[in-house]
Amino acid sequence: MLTVYLCEDHPEELVFFKETILKILEDFSGKILWGGAFSSPDQLLDARNGARGCGIYFLDIDLGQSSMNGLTLAQKLRGLDPRCYIAFVTTHSEMSYLTFTHHLEALDFVLKDQFSQIPERFRSCMETALCREQAALRKDTVPVTVKIGGVLRTLNLKELVYVDTAKGDHRIYFHSVAQVTSCHGTLRELEEVLTENGFLRCHKSVLVNRRFIREFQEESRQLLLSGGLACPVSVRYLKSVKEALNR
Repeated sequence: MLTVYLCEDHPEELVFFKETILKILEDFSGKILWGGAFSSPDQLLDARNGARGCGIYFLDIDLGQSSMNGLTLAQKLRGLDPRCYIAFVTTHSEMSYLTFTHHLEALDFVLKDQFSQIPERFRSCMETALCREQAALRKDTVPVTVKIGGVLRTLNLKELVYVDTAKGDHRIYFHSVAQVTSCHGTLRELEEVLTENGFLRCHKSVLVNRRFIREFQEESRQLLLSGGLACPVSVRYLKSVKEALNR
């Protein structure tokens, strides 16, 4: 489920943006939820930490006296919510290029001085996020057939959290939401089809479904997954994992 969050440090603009978003959400008939309006990054991060679902974030870039700006906040949110959608709302049009240097894939860069366009730009961001989520859900519900160890097997990617191997036993273990199954084979046989369907290699023996990633803990080099699961991130794949989660 998608949930909208707002972070803006100017009280008048916070109220206006909040009222605008709530009015737009009425037209989505409960398909997108309201997560809250926050005047500081720390408040938003506290609210988002541990929350479920995917977020749509409207962030001011210049957050005044805060310890971080909107770009830094966006990077932290990517750590908590890797699949999130981000739009920046600001008066600083000259800062738009920084979203690229920070490796942030932004839905939009909404200028505050283009006042009359703000409601439609907000609506467009929410429509885009909803369309992408619905498309991803349809894709996830389609089983994938792959040849492993000479045998054709059908995988339900919607339920598959991660796939790994154990050293020396030549078996692949499929960790799904409800159970763990295995078969003879190698990750190499699976890697191409799984990476095309949203999986990420984080270790020589692990492919993880990005949709289940909740947080990346860089210090311990772990991906925390839904359901209390975790996967290691090896030094070899650290850079590619960070880049993938920041896209």
